[in-house]
Amino acid sequence: MVKKEKKEELLNAVNIKYQQKMVSVQHSASQVGTSHKSYKKRKKSSSKGGKQQSQHHPSLQPHESLVTRTPWVDAALALDRIQKGKATGNKGALWFRSKIQKELYQLGKFIQKHPGKVLFVGFLILSALCVGLKSAKVENRVEKLWVEEGGRLQKELEFVQNTLGKGAGSISELVIQTPRDESGSSSVLSAEALLLHLDILKEASSVSVERDDVTWSFKDLCYALTIPMNENQVIADILTNLLPCAIITPLDCFWEGSKLLASDHPVPIPTGSDGGSMFLSWTSLNPLLLLRKMSSIFHFHNFEIFDEFMRGGGITTGYQEKPCLDPFDPDCPVTAPNQDSKTNPDIGAELTGGCYGFATRYMHWPEALIVGGTAKNKSGHITRAKGFQSVVQLMGEKDLYEFWSDTYRVHALDCFLSRVLDLVEKSTKKYKMNAFSTSRLEEIIDKFSEFSPYKVAIGYVFMVIYTCITLFRCGDVLLSLAGLGLGGVILVTFTVAGGLGLSALLGIPYNAYTIQIIPFLALGLGVDSIFLLASNYRESLESNEDIHTEDRIGEVLSRAGMSVLLTAVCNIAAFVSAAVIPVPALRSFAFQAAILVACNLPCSLILFPAIMTWDLKRVSARRSDLFCCYSAKDPESNKLEDDKLNVRRFKYDKWTLKYFASRYYGQWISKTPVKILVLVTTTILTCGGLIGLARMEDGLDLTEIGHFEYPQNQKVLYDYHNSFVRVPAILKDDNGGLPDFWLSLFRNWLVRLQSAFDNDIARGNINDIEWFPNNASDDGILAFKLLVQTGHVDFPVDMSLLPRNRLVDIHGMINPSGFYNYLTAWVSNDATAYSFSQANFVPTPKKWMHDPRDSDLRVPKSQPIAYAQIPFYLSHVGGPDTNVMVSTVSQIREICSKFEEQRGLPNFPSGAVMAGTFGTVSVVFASPWLGTVVVVVLTTILVQLIGAMGLVLGIHFSAVPAVVLILAVGIGVEFTLHICIGVPWSSFNIFGHHNVGLFLILTSYFDIFSWFSVP
Repeated sequence: MVKKEKKEELLNAVNIKYQQKMVSVQHSASQVGTSHKSYKKRKKSSSKGGKQQSQHHPSLQPHESLVTRTPWVDAALALDRIQKGKATGNKGALWFRSKIQKELYQLGKFIQKHPGKVLFVGFLILSALCVGLKSAKVENRVEKLWVEEGGRLQKELEFVQNTLGKGAGSISELVIQTPRDESGSSSVLSAEALLLHLDILKEASSVSVERDDVTWSFKDLCYALTIPMNENQVIADILTNLLPCAIITPLDCFWEGSKLLASDHPVPIPTGSDGGSMFLSWTSLNPLLLLRKMSSIFHFHNFEIFDEFMRGGGITTGYQEKPCLDPFDPDCPVTAPNQDSKTNPDIGAELTGGCYGFATRYMHWPEALIVGGTAKNKSGHITRAKGFQSVVQLMGEKDLYEFWSDTYRVHALDCFLSRVLDLVEKSTKKYKMNAFSTSRLEEIIDKFSEFSPYKVAIGYVFMVIYTCITLFRCGDVLLSLAGLGLGGVILVTFTVAGGLGLSALLGIPYNAYTIQIIPFLALGLGVDSIFLLASNYRESLESNEDIHTEDRIGEVLSRAGMSVLLTAVCNIAAFVSAAVIPVPALRSFAFQAAILVACNLPCSLILFPAIMTWDLKRVSARRSDLFCCYSAKDPESNKLEDDKLNVRRFKYDKWTLKYFASRYYGQWISKTPVKILVLVTTTILTCGGLIGLARMEDGLDLTEIGHFEYPQNQKVLYDYHNSFVRVPAILKDDNGGLPDFWLSLFRNWLVRLQSAFDNDIARGNINDIEWFPNNASDDGILAFKLLVQTGHVDFPVDMSLLPRNRLVDIHGMINPSGFYNYLTAWVSNDATAYSFSQANFVPTPKKWMHDPRDSDLRVPKSQPIAYAQIPFYLSHVGGPDTNVMVSTVSQIREICSKFEEQRGLPNFPSGAVMAGTFGTVSVVFASPWLGTVVVVVLTTILVQLIGAMGLVLGIHFSAVPAVVLILAVGIGVEFTLHICIGVPWSSFNIFGHHNVGLFLILTSYFDIFSWFSVP
């Protein structure tokens, strides 16, 4: 008894502040109760058949909620009071709400009469929708996920795929080495680091895979220089075996780079009829000396074309004159600069300015491409570096198939890449090795797109535990609702599965976002409605209202259904509004979220009330929660009747949120100093958000050359290429200019042929009608054939052109008439330059092998170019500073647009949520002012979130944070709407005490989130 008296004293202290305010309520309460009875009597008398039971609220005596929250309990009664002039309020909102309450009440009565049928039909529909999961399509291609749908970039990518074919191009395999110690003094400029880099690359390049009984090696898949077509097949085969894969690496500055190119089996070189063969590899190979030796042995073969090929590509002494990282290596050549002194090379000085491969003309690796995080001294030499990078170019699926078209060897590429990545990513104690390839990105996305039933099951099990603990009453198993909560979570689980199946049937593809986030997001939103309905259901069971058992579910729906309906509509509006972001991955995520919320709405308002009906039968039969076979004991009374105030008081457990709301929060929030503090704090946070918004950086994703007369518009192409000099992020050559592209390489080759022809003319080796095979040079003879080409199919050769025709005019423009004949000869006979240019012509030029002994003058004419590429190396674009990336893309796009619009060169470089919320709130509440208030609150939340991302977290603004913010609007609007729905607008004007209503609504909704309900 002493304990009970202390509890009563505590409860009296909790509500003592509101007793004076509630005194004025007593008289109004009696008036409202009387009016409520007379209002029900009028409704009864107007019903057909003189039924004694009201069609709507059957309460026979006034209740605290009816007195203090009249519009929430019975909007029709509140509207009646306003029409009689006994209260003021928003008639439109109350009229709309009364209609919704009436329909929800009738729906609840119907469900209570037929719970089994409702659940059977509902789960049947959900099961049918779950079948759609079989047709779910998972999208993991980057261009299909992150490229703007219907935008220019999507059209450009589609053009490239349609022109080149799927799988065309190359795959770049990156190997990056960084120090494990990330302090400012750490550096990789040491022989030890480079030798480790060499070992990793050698191990990766030695990988072999077996597919379809065929063994594949690294050499079979990589890109290598192509030698010119020639009849001397023996020499061509030797050179083909000697030419290694093209690897961009800092090791090319040193002799050890030759070890990376060396084959496991040295190439045999015949030395004559009796001399046998000598075995060579790049560690000891001097290409020019080898060619001279072979020409002396096989003097009956013509080596001039190979000599021109090697000199033209800058293939001279190979690696024999480069310094050794380890001068004590027994294989270090005597011609190495530090072989005699045995001193270690200055690695920073060697790497400054970049490195050259074995073909120095085409293989210049810019410094920024192979060394990162550099620090330099006053003379510009590198003194510290944070990382090394090597790049290996592998053939794409289409190029691989075309290169090995005689065998089914294409599918080995994926297996090869996987094994290489596993080998490279083995880190040492001092350095970290990281590997990445362009094709690996799709594998990563595909890995994250895998559905994990184990993870989802864990999340749902935790939700079941939380729900059961929250709704369980250890002291009153009769009013405990753990079983009801368990059924609600199971219902939400089926709803999520059905919603995902429906989205699959509608053709919305899945991606990593939808698979990893949607199930948990939908679970949280669905369980929110379950808690809201369960809380009102328990309140209905505990109330002293005389509600008939057959009307109780309808009563619960009429009161709480409005909140469930409005919050679902606002969430759907928020998710659908995310469709304004034209990124397919995020649009799919938003649409699927909207579909799941839409599916959850009828399940919450129809199927869950059916489960509540079964629980109501349990309560009526006085059975225990969860263990229905046992009868429940009568619970100890939890009410203290106050005859003077006629107000029911609850015993609040001090560990519940409801107790906190009633004891502290509800009282504090009504104090003027607290209100001022809240406004000041909100203003400060909003101002901080605006500052963060101003500082927030944008994030941007990177991205056809259609019909264009290349022969007549060569100057446009040169101007187009030169315009990219102004882009700082594009790497330049040693002279500060851009590397040659395909047209300039093509022109240089023709200039060389024209010079040889002019020399032969001057020496008399060629005249106007013929050449002399024994004296004329091979280049002069080829120029002779090209100069007589007319470019017309009907009469391809015209000898009269020879005296006055030029391959390249004085302005540096290729002769337009024979442009495509010359292109055929260049692609086939200067294959090294064509491979270096990466022009990737579509359609592919025709093949034609030049033979100086062949007197046929016709050179096939290739088809007009429909697609060509100009590659550039970019630096500092993928780093942490997104502004550099945005600026680079903007500059490149600006150049492309300028040349397309002004020069005719088709080319390319490779607030709705608030409006929806405002409209929904304004219509439902018939109050644009209230809609404005909600939008202002949500806008403040958004500004603060954006400011936190930009100012505190350093997150750049892009499509992904935009969708997160849109989701924040949809989720954040829920609590705001709960307050708006629950606040008794007309009752404020009846009682004149805003703080009383605010206290009651906060206490009510904090009770929904309380962990334990103690009787």
